[in-house]
Amino acid sequence: MIDQLALARHEAGHAVVANVLGLRTVFLSIRHDSRSGGRWSFPPFPPSQARAFICAALAGRIAQEHFGHPLEPGCGDIDREFANSSFDHDIKAPDRAAYFAAREAEVRRLVADNAKVIDLVAQALVVCEQLHGRVVARLIERCTPENV
Repeated sequence: MIDQLALARHEAGHAVVANVLGLRTVFLSIRHDSRSGGRWSFPPFPPSQARAFICAALAGRIAQEHFGHPLEPGCGDIDREFANSSFDHDIKAPDRAAYFAAREAEVRRLVADNAKVIDLVAQALVVCEQLHGRVVARLIERCTPENV
């Protein structure tokens, strides 16, 4: 059985990091109608935003780890496929391993800095199972340092 809160924090991690880096979210879902159990949907992005997209793609697994949830076998595999595909097409870096290590470090910092916001979005996602991107954006906007 999939832990709904772990799954919601995974998906919220994608959305919050994407928002912080200037990307939009179309919707989030934790309904079990996909092969991963959850879904972060995003609009097409230009090559100039590949770094932000890679960070957002890596953020689900890192958020799940941050909150202490065990990782299921294969957790983040789809996310890594997207990140690698974006790297192959849009990033001109000589050392893939060093590039991804730097992005993971960046994402760990972003997740830690935004953990309360990720948790708020995750709590809403557990209740609703699906959130439209506009709702996610409003939740994030309302999370000021004074009220989180």
